[in-house]
Amino acid sequence: MRKVPLLVFLLFSIISFSQHKNVFVVYKKDILNYAIQSKNPEKQEAYSSMLNELKSSSKSLRYNLIINDSKSLFLLEENLEIDINKQALRFIENAGDSGGSFYMNSKSRELIRSKHLSGETFNIISSIDSIKWELTNERKKIGNFECYKAKTNKVVKNSKGTFNHIVEAWYAPEIPFSFGPVGYGGLPGLIIEIQYQNVRFYVSTIALNTKKNTKIVKPTKGKEVTKAEYNEITKKMANDYLKSLKY
Repeated sequence: MRKVPLLVFLLFSIISFSQHKNVFVVYKKDILNYAIQSKNPEKQEAYSSMLNELKSSSKSLRYNLIINDSKSLFLLEENLEIDINKQALRFIENAGDSGGSFYMNSKSRELIRSKHLSGETFNIISSIDSIKWELTNERKKIGNFECYKAKTNKVVKNSKGTFNHIVEAWYAPEIPFSFGPVGYGGLPGLIIEIQYQNVRFYVSTIALNTKKNTKIVKPTKGKEVTKAEYNEITKKMANDYLKSLKY
């Protein structure tokens, strides 16, 4: 019998989904339109080959969104058997600023990103309400879900300056969980697909009342910082590193 993706069969109503408090969503990740330019033809060919391999390898990653009633946790699945070196894996994982884990609480409106940096854990504190969505009437079918498009702006600050990126999300109102990947949420339905910068996350499978561990604990171990404070910390680390290269 031919296997059909689980997503095709998820024809549940809002009432049906509401009865399930424990939900386990698997997202896949695509790296899009990423390029490294070089005037040297040989280097350019090597860069293109490397990027093609990284894009292909990114499809092997699985990101898990664990939902337990009003809380969720999004993170890269551990212990994946991928034939790729650690440096390349780190690049793929962090593409689109998706490294670390993302905790959300729809009741307290908390959004906490936990990330390891230079041997220290930082808990970057913000609010779900800080994401200002523009809801549109544009819609499309993804699997058998009627999805609607929402947009917001992502501000990225780094050593090269401040950049604004449009974020496009497709959410399914019939799945009444206001969560999604990479710390995005607050929409009237689960985010089925999201694209920003040069990455796209999309739902691969959804499991209801799964036997998997769906216990979610608010991250407390680590240093609490705001986004602005964390940006200053990373900026200082980058500057200190550049200074060290001069000696």
